[in-house]
Amino acid sequence: MMEVPTEVIKVLGDQYEKIVEIGEKYEWGRGKGHAFKVAQLTSDLWTSAEKEGLVRDDVNLRKALYTAALLHDIGIKRGGEHHEVSAEIIKKEVGNIEPNLADRSSVIAYHHRSKTNPMEDIRVNRDRDMLLAIALLRIADALDYQLDQRVRHAAITVREDKVVIEVHCGLNDYISFDIERVRKKKSLLEQLIGRGIEIEERRQS
Repeated sequence: MMEVPTEVIKVLGDQYEKIVEIGEKYEWGRGKGHAFKVAQLTSDLWTSAEKEGLVRDDVNLRKALYTAALLHDIGIKRGGEHHEVSAEIIKKEVGNIEPNLADRSSVIAYHHRSKTNPMEDIRVNRDRDMLLAIALLRIADALDYQLDQRVRHAAITVREDKVVIEVHCGLNDYISFDIERVRKKKSLLEQLIGRGIEIEERRQS
């Protein structure tokens, strides 16, 4: 079983164990492996995007993003549209810990599916940083579309007039479905940064 990256634990601080308790209570939705992998990939993407100047350093937003990454699917076994149910649970459960964190993380989790439109959500209020957080969570979630945690790492790099998402996996890992899912969910990020995004596989033993 993979572990949550140190970066995520550090940012969440004293709230980390409480957020894990919430995840366990709802069996992580699609499973602990998927939740932890999405959190790791979200951290990979945000950290690399920050280095490239695509997002700004905002520890409170990262805290909300990592909370949403861990809990984005917890409503899946409750029936209904799981992004809506997950957001409601996060709003309630995380709200008992830290209300401001609950407000932002529930909205980010709500929009992890490409069927929603965060640009028209008054809770987002066209806040570019919130929109970027949503866009990166969508990509991280897509990178584990097959729920098998085959993608090891991901990074965003800027090369002249294009942005590349580097996807690292094993030599024989089959990630075609995950990559195709990213192609379907990357449009929000492209819209926000005003550039097309290419995807490159990086295979290693």
